[in-house]
Amino acid sequence: MNPTAVKDYLDTVEELFTTHNPPDENILGMDEVGVNTGIFARQLVIAEAGQRHVHLQKDGERKITTVIETIAGNGTTLRPTVIFKGKYRIVTVSSRGYTENVISLEYIKDFDDQTSHLEGPRFLFVDGHQSHCTIDFLEYAVAHNIIVISYPPHTTHELQGLDVACFGALKIYWTQECERYWRSTGKRVTNDTFLRVYSRARARAFTPETIRSAYRTTGLIPRRRDFLRPDAMAPALERSTKGGFPLPLPSPVRAIV
Repeated sequence: MNPTAVKDYLDTVEELFTTHNPPDENILGMDEVGVNTGIFARQLVIAEAGQRHVHLQKDGERKITTVIETIAGNGTTLRPTVIFKGKYRIVTVSSRGYTENVISLEYIKDFDDQTSHLEGPRFLFVDGHQSHCTIDFLEYAVAHNIIVISYPPHTTHELQGLDVACFGALKIYWTQECERYWRSTGKRVTNDTFLRVYSRARARAFTPETIRSAYRTTGLIPRRRDFLRPDAMAPALERSTKGGFPLPLPSPVRAIV
């Protein structure tokens, strides 16, 4: 990570938090996660007769549904936004299947609706996706007392609580819930059943302790600057190997002693 960019980010957070002293519930972070609904699209089990342990074989088909999740520093979550690809509509639909500018504007409006009861400014931490930096998105945030803070590029794996603590567990539980659903129904997860299955995985992943751990690990609650691992700021290690040309050729003559 870029030490200068990280320092500027930490300085900004410290200055804003010192000025406004926000309560934990006013410190929120959002991010998108791609959920693979094709995990159990087609499956085949092949085993010898009498074999007690067999492995489930999957075809690797990928059908991604995007979910925007938001966590708060007091260990709670907001209602998620689910984006289906195509024309089918339950929550919202994107022609590309991931967050676009229009959907991001709808998100910030929904965020405002869910958090407008909070007193004082609300802090929303986002990644550097272009849809979070549009004029419409930022103007709406300013007009509704929402302070948007963007992580520096290439730092979300260390600074973003959802990436650090929540999404890894979510994907594990999602796979387990998909398998449970398939074993009980013999069917794959579709748009019709996505919310039912996802809600089970989500409830297991987004526990109050996990969410608080996300904020603690990324130095926001309690606020501290020494949370980064020493090697996180180290220069990238050289991984390439040096080749020598011309390469030595094996001799066709072998000495016999």
